[in-house]
Amino acid sequence: MNRNSSIETGIAICVSNFKTVISHLIASGDKYNPQNRRIMISTLQDQLSRVQTSIDVVFSAQSQTVIAEGILKETFAPLRAIITRVLAVVNTLSLSYVTRLHITNIIRKIRYRRARLMPVVPQNKAGEPVSYITVSQSDFTLQITFLSQLIDQLYHLSDYAPDESDITISGLLIQLSRMRIASDLVTQSHRRLSLARDARNILLYAPVSGMMDTASYIKNYVRSLFGAENSVYKKINKLKFSKVKLSSYTHPPRQI
Repeated sequence: MNRNSSIETGIAICVSNFKTVISHLIASGDKYNPQNRRIMISTLQDQLSRVQTSIDVVFSAQSQTVIAEGILKETFAPLRAIITRVLAVVNTLSLSYVTRLHITNIIRKIRYRRARLMPVVPQNKAGEPVSYITVSQSDFTLQITFLSQLIDQLYHLSDYAPDESDITISGLLIQLSRMRIASDLVTQSHRRLSLARDARNILLYAPVSGMMDTASYIKNYVRSLFGAENSVYKKINKLKFSKVKLSSYTHPPRQI
């Protein structure tokens, strides 16, 4: 079980336990009649409802994220085949060494391969490359950047005129637009999921007002009211409300 699944399971258990606490308090009848509005049954029921709603929002955001990531993968899937065909066309053209090297290096980046050393300034007087950069990227966002660079290079090739519509400049621009839209959808879905989790976590873990602290306060109040040997207290006290470390959990996934 991964960390996110473990945390979700732990939250579900705590919410179920809080619901059980409320049922025990209701079952105790008129004996449980606190003056503190914060732990009145009606307030606790409202708190439980808000937490459950926030959990539903998180689940919805998770589902939307899964869908968006599926669209992203589907949109990017044809890219490798497309650039292979682009390269086949480029290899038929009469190009300078530097132009061909730029194009093949961009294509290598899109293919997740380490780029060869590429001369920034082609040659010095001795005929040797002067300065170099190396790049090895596999990120979706960088693939968008690299495809944009490839299109820009092809745009300046007057002889680049393939018959297949999907690898013409216009066809590649359409593919680039689809990739950008898909990537933006994932970024937005991750942001919504992060905000939904943050809102839920406030309801669960905020000092004093959060559900976890409320449960602890109820236990202390019931013990003071009925005593440690009381059956209602014993039932409530055995229910666990564990806080979790959220530092690596509430942040959104890597932007893509």
